Amino acid sequence: MCPHLRRVLDLVLAGEATNRAEIARRSGLARSTVGQQVDQLLGRDILEELESGESVRGRPPRLLTLSPHAGTIAVADVDTLDARIAIADLGGRLIAQDTVTVRIDTGPEAVLEVVCDRLHALLERSGRDPDQVRQVVMGLPAPVDRERGCPLRPNGMPGWDGYPVAERLRARFRAPAQVDNDANLMALGEAVHARAETPVLCLKIANGIGAGLITAEGRI
Repeated sequence: MCPHLRRVLDLVLAGEATNRAEIARRSGLARSTVGQQVDQLLGRDILEELESGESVRGRPPRLLTLSPHAGTIAVADVDTLDARIAIADLGGRLIAQDTVTVRIDTGPEAVLEVVCDRLHALLERSGRDPDQVRQVVMGLPAPVDRERGCPLRPNGMPGWDGYPVAERLRARFRAPAQVDNDANLMALGEAVHARAETPVLCLKIANGIGAGLITAEGRI
């Protein structure tokens, strides 16, 4: 997604701008550029434009909002004895969540099969089209090579070392997949969605101790 398109979408999702004029004012982009980006997002069913019904005089302003057809994000936080799964819309609003009982030491193929099956069931129960999943994110209690999407020399996780988790998720959901250490993702969630002041450090204490750090510049 190009920077201008990302900027326009971020302003709408954050509630900082609800129409084209506000986007132009807050982004500093030319109105013609804003119009082109908004038209792209409307054409891709990511945004929809609705009449507000309120106007002092003239035509009522048209309000931009996230389209219900924009798609879904599927998330799994895999731990040693279970996995917490969830689906959310592109604005990060939670749609549904569940907990799956599955031991991580049964190996990656068994764990991924159970987790993916339950995510698909969650999508179906929530009336969400599996073909509209835009991204899959998985957290693992292990060091992770984020570029390759695989765990590295994890403790107590037989069969997981170097296993192509992201590749398997992409194949199952036909969508981009991101895999990271669970504490890193916790820290990122605090920094972005809880709007915690950065730098922020998150500690996870379970069978082991993990830590995730987000710098003042927003880097993991």
